[in-house]
Amino acid sequence: MNKQEIMAEHAKLAAKELYGIIELNVEFPYYLTEGFMVYAGECTYREDKTIRFNGAVYKEDELGEMAWYIILHEITHIKILGHTAEFWAELENNFGKTMELRNKFYIESELDGDSYCDFDYSVYEDEYPSNPNEVEYDYENLFSEDDYFQLYKPLGEIK
Repeated sequence: MNKQEIMAEHAKLAAKELYGIIELNVEFPYYLTEGFMVYAGECTYREDKTIRFNGAVYKEDELGEMAWYIILHEITHIKILGHTAEFWAELENNFGKTMELRNKFYIESELDGDSYCDFDYSVYEDEYPSNPNEVEYDYENLFSEDDYFQLYKPLGEIK
């Protein structure tokens, strides 16, 4: 299996484990863009039962950082659209529910990093409104250095 196939398989397993989803299409278009924004992933499950991961970031032979985070982020959008406090709480809860699956994903994909987010997303509710077009983001200062290190931690040894 190549890396995209592993990512797709684990996205489907996570959707089934979290929400009982049986039918899920996973695609890797080379770029996901809207205007000047480039996205790591996109969920259109309600329209066409599909989630997409940016093929320029998540390649057949190499997965970009935070792959597991992006998988769970898009799967969480199956249940909750937008980036509300409810969404961030659900995403954090989903990390706790899928620890074993996450560990298997990292072993199979041969990644040595983890993107378990263990901070309180509700503090970012103002930066992530339901309609992102309503806010101009200061991307350089969105997360502090401490937040970044909480986002991306070494996985360590898995038994």
